[in-house]
Amino acid sequence: MRKNSGILSMAAVGLIALATLPGCGKAKQDALGSLNAAKASMANARSVGAEKLAYATFMDAQSRLQKAESYFKDGDYSSAKKEAGKTSEIARRAQSDAESRKKSLGSKDKKIQKKTAAAKRR
Repeated sequence: MRKNSGILSMAAVGLIALATLPGCGKAKQDALGSLNAAKASMANARSVGAEKLAYATFMDAQSRLQKAESYFKDGDYSSAKKEAGKTSEIARRAQSDAESRKKSLGSKDKKIQKKTAAAKRR
């Protein structure tokens, strides 16, 4: 009888372990999805020159991405997902700031070009 209760106990532990595995996989998968989205947001920001035009904001996003990757590596998927979400948000802000700055600089360049062309005509 003792043998049977030992087997039953082991079976119960095994079933509990199996029941919790899908949850861990989902958390890891969600965190990985958030990390990939954050990396895509960073790439978009980089593509419009945010590294130079919105330096502080871009570097904040870069730092948070590194933190998210560290959490993920350590198995803290909840924190990784949260930090990756913040990374995406900040990277989008850096992208927007860089695009605005580009437009602003572009309009200043056009004004300078007009003044230069007018001076040459004189």
